Amino acid sequence: MELMKKKLLSGRKDDKRVAMLKSIKPYLSDKRQDSIESISQMLSMLSLMEGMQKKDTGKKKSKSKKTGEKK
Repeated sequence: MELMKKKLLSGRKDDKRVAMLKSIKPYLSDKRQDSIESISQMLSMLSLMEGMQKKDTGKKKSKSKKTGEKK
């Protein structure tokens, strides 16, 4: 749980989309800068959810393999 908090708060530093948005941020109005911040947080959450989904999918596959071995 602590890892999820850390990833969510720090954001994905290697995400090219977030890097591009943050690079243009100083040239935008305050309102648009706030929008950029919100978007980067949403992308971070999306990335986190995708990672959780992949992890969950891996667990389901390993369970199905085990049941296949019992037959």
